[in-house]
Amino acid sequence: MRQRILLIILGVVILIALYTFIFRKPNPTVARATVKAKAQTKEKVASVKEKTKTTAEAVKKMIPPLSVKPESIVVETEAEKGKWGTDPFARGWMLSTEITDLRLRAITQSGNKAYALINDQILEAGEMIAGKKIVAIEKDRVILEQSGRTFTLILGE
Repeated sequence: MRQRILLIILGVVILIALYTFIFRKPNPTVARATVKAKAQTKEKVASVKEKTKTTAEAVKKMIPPLSVKPESIVVETEAEKGKWGTDPFARGWMLSTEITDLRLRAITQSGNKAYALINDQILEAGEMIAGKKIVAIEKDRVILEQSGRTFTLILGE
């Protein structure tokens, strides 16, 4: 009994599907709207292509063609092939840990000379501390140098 009911339901579903997909005609307003949308899309694409073409022509007119002069061609010699120029791995910045062990406690001036109290040592310009040379002592900072790099100690930091 259950099998018969299931077979009847299955048959009805198949008939509805066949009617919907095979015998039923598409809605004419939807079909017209689809055709109209396709036509509008084609018009927009043609318009964009035309604008692109005219823009490309205008750019070609504005930019003169490149002409390569023989003297502008650089030939690299065998000796120059091994040279890199500047070191791409050399850092132009400093690690904050490179000067964290240095504490600027005070700055004082006596006549033309300035002194800085760094890590309980009284130092003046030209002296060394922790491998760094004191380049200048200003009113609120000390400028140090090591291997071409400069470091600044600011009073109160």
